[in-house]
Amino acid sequence: MALGGRIFTSLIPAATQADTPPVVINELMWMGSSASSADEWIELRNLTSQPVDLANWKLTKKSSGVEAAMVIIPAGATVGPNGFFLISNYAETNTNSVLSVTPDLVTTDVALANTALQIKLYDQSGTVIDTADDGSGNPLAGNYESSGTVFASMERNLVPGDGTMAGSWHTARISLGFRTGRTEQGTPRAANSNALPVAEAGADQTGVVGQDLNFDGSDSFDPDGQALTFNWDFGDGTSSGSSTPAHVWAAAGGNTVTLTVSDGVDSASDTAAVTIAQPPAAAPSLSPSPPTPEPSLPEAPPASNPPPATPTSCQGARLSELLPNPVGSDDGEFIELENATGQAVELGGCQVWVNDRRVYTFPDGEQVTAPGFYRLDKSTSRLTLTNSGAVVRLVDTDGQELDETEYGKSAEGSSWARFGNSWGWTDQVTPGATNREPVEPETAASEQEPSGQTPSQQKSKGQDNSRDPESRSARTVTLGEIQDVEIGTLISVRGTVTTPVGALGARVTYIEDDSGAVSLLLSAEGIQPAVGDLAEVEGTVRSYQGRKRVSVKKDDLKIIRSGEVVDPKSISLDDLTVELADQLVQIQGVVSTSRASAVEIDDGSASATVYLKSSTGIVKPKLSAGDTLRVVGIVNAVTSGLRVLPRTQDDLRIERVLGVTTSQAAKPTQLPTTSARQAWWYWLMVGLGLAAAAAKPAWEAWKRRGLKIKD
Repeated sequence: MALGGRIFTSLIPAATQADTPPVVINELMWMGSSASSADEWIELRNLTSQPVDLANWKLTKKSSGVEAAMVIIPAGATVGPNGFFLISNYAETNTNSVLSVTPDLVTTDVALANTALQIKLYDQSGTVIDTADDGSGNPLAGNYESSGTVFASMERNLVPGDGTMAGSWHTARISLGFRTGRTEQGTPRAANSNALPVAEAGADQTGVVGQDLNFDGSDSFDPDGQALTFNWDFGDGTSSGSSTPAHVWAAAGGNTVTLTVSDGVDSASDTAAVTIAQPPAAAPSLSPSPPTPEPSLPEAPPASNPPPATPTSCQGARLSELLPNPVGSDDGEFIELENATGQAVELGGCQVWVNDRRVYTFPDGEQVTAPGFYRLDKSTSRLTLTNSGAVVRLVDTDGQELDETEYGKSAEGSSWARFGNSWGWTDQVTPGATNREPVEPETAASEQEPSGQTPSQQKSKGQDNSRDPESRSARTVTLGEIQDVEIGTLISVRGTVTTPVGALGARVTYIEDDSGAVSLLLSAEGIQPAVGDLAEVEGTVRSYQGRKRVSVKKDDLKIIRSGEVVDPKSISLDDLTVELADQLVQIQGVVSTSRASAVEIDDGSASATVYLKSSTGIVKPKLSAGDTLRVVGIVNAVTSGLRVLPRTQDDLRIERVLGVTTSQAAKPTQLPTTSARQAWWYWLMVGLGLAAAAAKPAWEAWKRRGLKIKD
């Protein structure tokens, strides 16, 4: 049945996606086994209560970035009601197999790549029934260690979800269907292992004795969709079973609050640090008595040079390197800060935020030497850098953002590192030293090969990387078609520029037409288009944070004409869907919460996040709950959901609670400071005001005197 890797589009017509799949790709043993690297298998699962005829159904794989045929299921094959169908390279009797169960179909055509894995299932009519993995970087789940002792399959959640998303899969945790004595983890021809629930205790908090502190565990979830039970341990001998409890501490001190959630099978925990202080002492009560008259003394003039305020901590520090996916255990994750100034930078009270959900606050006394680096390990911060991507921010003691970076899906052993004013992936992890050897961000995951494989092993698994996009002619597509184009395809497309280059990412801009929009990663040496330019682009389709983008080389962008500004689509918040990703929109809503770089708004139909990227230079206006915020920005799809990214300061407009539009809404609203220059200006204005007040009576007296003379 070997098909020789022929291009799949030559076998069936263009296919549509099934709305509700009767059968899903349920489990993949993509790494082989301890018996053989080719001991791979695929398990299908019937989601219905009726048998399903699988005759002439097809499975495809990715080969050199192109979809190719892999397996055609023969006539007579069926999968029973709520049952499983196992397709394996080897029969259970073969010495190269570790299975103890009998496969439903044995064929040597099963070939599962260890990187850029994507498997599609088609029915006999050519309709796409299901897709497994997104085809970029490491597989979305499963575990393989080059030492040869860890082989764990990639299992679908009980509620299958979208098979191209990491949240729909988990790594097998039990061993069923294997020969005695084998260490493989997986469940061939059996129900998958339970996906561990995820506990989210929320951010660290501070309070005082006797104060109610509110906790929210509602971000906790179970990948299998099972109901969770909650247990909060407040560290003082008390607990709560509510998902959103409140608690009062009777004594000052540090406390560790632990949230444990259970799906009825397994449990998971998360912690938050709580610091409780004594309430401020009440002012002493004074008995009323007649005030003692004081001699009137002339008021001393303000000092001409008031002492400068103590500088906010963390000034001069910035993010330098992140390691989300270390080789082996994820306990080796770290976040590195850099100090490029000439003096030590104090870190006490500054914070590192991950996805605006988890935070670490530096204790007093911590600092970065000059010049130097500071490595913040996961064991210290308890911050998890998710392998699928995250936003990391450094915030000072006034809550102002000092630095921010956003990374996509990470390959094992690669760090996300700063190089000048840009970021990129590198396989040279350099904690405590200058970063080196950047790799283009959206290609890093796909270029990283698993350790321990020889070139012959990689070739045997269909990982041929010799195909050069430059050798192919560009395929002309519309912007609305790009998300369906295979990664690695050379395309030609045109659209109008909607975003200044670099505003939403180093060398990044966005183009849009009537069919959709896409982000471009531009060469540093090529043309840098302006907003309103109609651009014609030839480039290679890449993957970044689950979305397709186009990587453009130096001379592959041409400006057709200028002055064609795209009008943003005005939408309500319930219309903010992934179909609008990368497009320019206008939204409006009432401010509900405001954080350092993010604002939550609600228009009555839904809520949305407005995120201010530090690369834009936007200074967040002062906002109060109840203010109405009107925003123009790019719809950005990230692992935590959708958000809108303003491009410039003019993309923000505020209406105050009383409905009066502020004339300064578009202007930067800086936090008040007490620098020497500002103090001098303040006292000058005060002096002029006093002089004007004193001059008014003299002016009135002069007028009266003049009137009397005329009389």
